[in-house]
Amino acid sequence: MKLQAVDIAILLLYLLSMLIIGWTLRKKAGLNKENYLMGGKLLPWYMLGLSDASDMFDISGTMWMVSLCFVYGMKSIWIPWLWPVFNQVFMMMYLSRWVRRSNATTGAEWLATRFGNTGTGVKSSHNIVVAFALLSCLGFMAYGFVGLGKFMQIFIPWEMVKQYVPFHIAPSYVPHFYGIIFTLFATFYAILGGMHSIVLGDVIKYAIMSVACIGIGIIAMMKLHGHTVNVPEGWINPFFGWKLNLDWAGIVNDANKKISDDGFSLFGIFFMMMLFKGVFASLAGPTPNYDMQKVLSTRSPQEASKMSGFVSIILLPVRYTMIIGLTVLGLLYFKQVNGDLQTPGGTDFEKILPATINNFLPVGLMGLVLTGLLGAFMGTFSGTLNAAQAYIVNDIYLKYINPGASAKKTVRMNYFAGITVVATGVVLGLFVKDVNTVLQWIVSGLYGGYVASNMLKWYWWRFNANGFFWGMLAGIIPAIALAVLKSFGVLKGLDLYYWPVLFLLSLAGSIIGTFAAPPTDMEILKSFYKVVRPWGFWKPVQKKVTEDDPSFVSNKNFKINMFNVALGIIGQLCLTILPMYVVLWLKLPLLITAVLLLIIIMILKKTWWNRLNEY
Repeated sequence: MKLQAVDIAILLLYLLSMLIIGWTLRKKAGLNKENYLMGGKLLPWYMLGLSDASDMFDISGTMWMVSLCFVYGMKSIWIPWLWPVFNQVFMMMYLSRWVRRSNATTGAEWLATRFGNTGTGVKSSHNIVVAFALLSCLGFMAYGFVGLGKFMQIFIPWEMVKQYVPFHIAPSYVPHFYGIIFTLFATFYAILGGMHSIVLGDVIKYAIMSVACIGIGIIAMMKLHGHTVNVPEGWINPFFGWKLNLDWAGIVNDANKKISDDGFSLFGIFFMMMLFKGVFASLAGPTPNYDMQKVLSTRSPQEASKMSGFVSIILLPVRYTMIIGLTVLGLLYFKQVNGDLQTPGGTDFEKILPATINNFLPVGLMGLVLTGLLGAFMGTFSGTLNAAQAYIVNDIYLKYINPGASAKKTVRMNYFAGITVVATGVVLGLFVKDVNTVLQWIVSGLYGGYVASNMLKWYWWRFNANGFFWGMLAGIIPAIALAVLKSFGVLKGLDLYYWPVLFLLSLAGSIIGTFAAPPTDMEILKSFYKVVRPWGFWKPVQKKVTEDDPSFVSNKNFKINMFNVALGIIGQLCLTILPMYVVLWLKLPLLITAVLLLIIIMILKKTWWNRLNEY
């Protein structure tokens, strides 16, 4: 076992501190529903930003990004646009303010401010969002804890532990056992302390991860100094043409196979499709998960924007210091770790992260890295659990079962909902091989149907609840069909290339559904327009609002918002690549990037920060 006593002590101290936090903050969280689910909307934006960034720093995502960095080099900075990572820029510049102005508790409750509580399709649109949120959460619960178990098993071999376990566990279920043990810690502090303990736990984890990431970066710099990495031509260049033009032949032959399997060879086309999808997905706003809950938990719309902007600033430089650091170690000592990466199907580049951590990190730093990555899982898990509780309690229990429930009953229901969600996720995880395909269909289907409806709700006054429901359904059904056809080998290729078809079908469903029902009540639209103040196609509503209140000034900030978004995306890329240039000792590109980032910050200070109260 590579872990030493110091590393184990750091890990145990972290787990103990999470239990203490949950127990200490239970009374504060238990005062009422808002305190439990949203920290009473009293937490400062920088704390919520740290928490949100910590939730995005997950194990599986980081393993994937290290493998991308190894194979694609600097061009890997573009691939997270698949999510898209720049949705945080759209949130920062205007959407977080729009979301927060609703003063809702969940994404489903937010819909009532846009469509009202009665009318054609209102109940269906509410229910489909609740279903989306809960199935997404269960999907994560089912797989997240098994992934964590497999990761921890590398560092804490079962042979060293099984003598202390009073019952027999089959080898195939060892990752599940590890996963359940660490999940129980996350469940305890998340259920008892609510949003207060989740945020405090995330801040502690971020501090640990920062020290660990910087430590990895320094070790990689020291090892690299005076040496060179054996990589293909173009590896250190972030820019690209129509084709990727990275040839690993004679260096690491399996890397060429990964590029082919990923489908990224025609990088120019791949990039355009990513950008097309990413812009529309970003315009749609946040999905109903922990990110949206953090936005709704801020103290004001202005602080919501600050929080979303803070996420990129504190997440990307720290995360990419670790990613490039582990990549450099993997490249320098590839022959040494190559054996750890081999599987029956060839080289598994996602194993570079655990292999380099296990072989090259000193005592103490390994403990910090493992604690940070364990904390990353616990943070994402607890944030997702909090979101699931919010939807069950707020949008099912209080809406349909017991609308007049007391604060004490509501908090107890939160405890029950939390335990039920975790138990369901764990049970699904135990049969993960059997339900994997089904849940993947559901999750991919839900996300396939999300974008068109959620984009139109912001920017088109005539769009109604009926259009929202049919738009989501028209996207979900073809997306599930696509997943089924791909699983049987009828269709092949990246899901990304099918996305325009799914989007157009969902858009058609949204428009047809909208005109098949009467418009939303004008009083509801006027209230939404005055409170949220969106720009877009709102002229009939704007006319009615100004008739009632001639002093009302509509939002005319589309151009400045889009200018800020463009600048913000470039700034986000600078934050990503800056630590990579530092670790690789590339001085001129580092200087150019730093100057460009400084100019962007100075412009955004005037065009965004100074005008947060204006729009």
